[in-house]
Amino acid sequence: MTNPNIEKLGAFYLGRPYDPAQGTHIPEPLMVDSRHFLTHAVCLGMTGSGKTGLGIALLEEAAIDGIPAIIIDPKGDMANLALRFPQLRPDDFAPWMDPEAARRQGISVDDLAKRTAALWQEGIAKWDQSPARISLYQESADVVVYTPGNTALAPLSILSTFAPPPPQVMNESDLYGDNLSSTVSALLALLDISADPLKSREHILLSTILDTLWRQGQGADLAELIRQVQKPPFTEVGVFDLELFYPAADRLKLAMSLNGLLASPDFAAWTQGPPMQIESMLYGPSGRPQLCIVSIAHLDDRQRMFVVSLLLGRLLTWMRGQSGTSSLRALLYMDEIFGYLPPVGQPPSKKPLMTLLKQARAFGLGLILATQNPVDIDYKALSNIGTWFIGRLQTEQDQARLRDGLKENPALGNRQALGAMLSSLQQRVFLMNSVHEEAPYLFESRFCLSYLAGPLTRAQLRMLPGLGPVATEVPATATAATTTTAATTTALATTTDAGDAEDNTAAAFTRGLAAQPPLLPAGIQPVYVHATSHQAICYQPMLLAYGTVFYTETRPRIAHEVRYLLAYHSAEKPLLFNWDEATELSLRDEHLKPFPIDDAQFAAPPAWMTRDKELAALQKNFQEWLLRNKTLSLFKSPTSGILSSPEESEAAFRMRLRQEGREARDAALDKLRTKYQGQIERLQKQRDSALDKLHRDQAQASAAKLSTTTAFASTIASTFLGGKKFSPTAIGRAGTAARSAQKTTQKGQSVAMSQNKLAELEAKLAQLQQEAAREIENMQTDRDASNEALETVEIPPKKTNITVRLLTVGWLPFSMVADGQPRPAWPQGV
Repeated sequence: MTNPNIEKLGAFYLGRPYDPAQGTHIPEPLMVDSRHFLTHAVCLGMTGSGKTGLGIALLEEAAIDGIPAIIIDPKGDMANLALRFPQLRPDDFAPWMDPEAARRQGISVDDLAKRTAALWQEGIAKWDQSPARISLYQESADVVVYTPGNTALAPLSILSTFAPPPPQVMNESDLYGDNLSSTVSALLALLDISADPLKSREHILLSTILDTLWRQGQGADLAELIRQVQKPPFTEVGVFDLELFYPAADRLKLAMSLNGLLASPDFAAWTQGPPMQIESMLYGPSGRPQLCIVSIAHLDDRQRMFVVSLLLGRLLTWMRGQSGTSSLRALLYMDEIFGYLPPVGQPPSKKPLMTLLKQARAFGLGLILATQNPVDIDYKALSNIGTWFIGRLQTEQDQARLRDGLKENPALGNRQALGAMLSSLQQRVFLMNSVHEEAPYLFESRFCLSYLAGPLTRAQLRMLPGLGPVATEVPATATAATTTTAATTTALATTTDAGDAEDNTAAAFTRGLAAQPPLLPAGIQPVYVHATSHQAICYQPMLLAYGTVFYTETRPRIAHEVRYLLAYHSAEKPLLFNWDEATELSLRDEHLKPFPIDDAQFAAPPAWMTRDKELAALQKNFQEWLLRNKTLSLFKSPTSGILSSPEESEAAFRMRLRQEGREARDAALDKLRTKYQGQIERLQKQRDSALDKLHRDQAQASAAKLSTTTAFASTIASTFLGGKKFSPTAIGRAGTAARSAQKTTQKGQSVAMSQNKLAELEAKLAQLQQEAAREIENMQTDRDASNEALETVEIPPKKTNITVRLLTVGWLPFSMVADGQPRPAWPQGV
């Protein structure tokens, strides 16, 4: 049975205090407030010190508390978090047994599985845990694993597109600059180019290209970026002419390097799988928290740097989009920081890491870094980390790096003695030095709930239940963009004559192209959707309808405008016009241009689409369709009454509910601690005073008893050995003995009274502590956003608040690529 003392709200059970004199732990749980990790933590220790086990235990506690984490795993150990076996059956362990280990022990794999299951049963019980706590861990969060750059396992799409950051990042120059710089630095690191952002021509050119595209609301894939390198969308860089700053011949060399990456057989692995979106990595489709493991053990050093740098940049962008909080929102765990935050040098990962260490606390993001050698971490980074977990360190250099930063603790000896102790620590024993504690102290980390199988092979990774793509939601913007592309292409390809039924999509696109757009009646003012590429553009005609709906409501208080942009294509005018068959486009107003790009080709529009009276009649049709079909749906929490924002997804709303629930819980806990802390401290002082008085009374009673015994002995000796039966001296001594006896009786009564007083105070203290514990237990621990059935609030549009801003012929750009198939050339998912 699990010890209830380890299930405290907002506290992580990491182990037990350790007594170095006895060489064993003290049987009481070490509970660490989860908010302590807002000031970050570092775990230091040589190989075999047990830091991976401590890290896994800490992440298990975070999962139980509903806190998600992104885990960067360069060694392959952290996937052990997915090995959760609540039944502790040997059959659960058997697939993860090492046949070679069984052979060395002279037993079968099944026997080794039985021994391992028994070991885990005994281990968790010894640390006051139970199989029920493994179930709790399993029910509290999912574990997903990604292997970027490897399509055989769980790829993560990283190079599919360089999309512009969200508006909140674009509007902050420093954050935008960091995001742009980290993206370009990561890409150049993949090319094995170490680039200074202020001096490198490659870095400056690519940054300027992406900056130009992003400020126009456009993204670019690698192929488009290569084309932009050859023909940049600008003629000057700073005050220098482009050709002077970076001649075309030199740009061609950079383009060739990028093209080599694009042409590589391994490139596809970087574009497949779900996109690297932080929100979807932290939470599943239903808003359930996740421990998201990004395994990079299979990558080389430059590929690792590329993945880590991009991930840190995306995390920084996501973080700045969150509201401020004093509660822990999420964790970033790096199992080995070596090379990513060095004291010397500026790898692409260093700047975003330093920024996160300085700023993440305000947004509820905690960083936990692990490494074997303290000298591998920049000292400025260490000074920004509030909690140090220090395991066994052998070298004097490592010990000296930490010694100056440690607080004094007389119980652990002077700093020289501390160094000797650090070199002799047992496995799983750590020294915790924290800004939240008065002095450092030793503890032994608890037994892990997850089975620690060691680094998992590729075959074992394939067996994991939480392999990335199965459990991760593809963002709505990416889904919408894909759907739009497919639907639009299909519509254009299938609106040919019956005799052309066997034509392929490319033939349908290129039939009857002209170098100029056709002339349209004066009443039709066409628009041209902005093209993200200027190479081999073919404009296809669509009926473009653009309307806005302004939703207003007093209860709940809503005032929100939604844009609807639809594209419709049909060779023949439909008898019944159905806007449900149209495709919604995710474009901004600035993407709709009055003129096409140069050197483009144009397909002929259907005849019905060129009649201005037909289009005018369709405006009312479109307005009525918006009125009937575009109700604004909001989510509502029945327990709290909180409403979702108009553009907030269900998963995002559940995440917000969970975070607000955690903040309310932490505030209530603080209020409860304040309420009882003063009372408990007063009773403890009274108890300590009563205990001191009892000790004094006991000492005085013992002295009085000794004095009485001496007096009686003296009287007896004087009476029976003095030669006189009742001499004056004997009578005086008898009186002294009587008085001593009376005093002894009084002292005994005083001891009894002190004991009663002490017992009374201890009972009051215990009662008060039990009362506080009951209030904590009765406190609502969280708004259960993952299981709560949300209500839906429907806000219908009002006809007077619907505006048809545009209904005309719209030209959508497609590029004809090398394989002859059309590709959308307009901004996607903006």
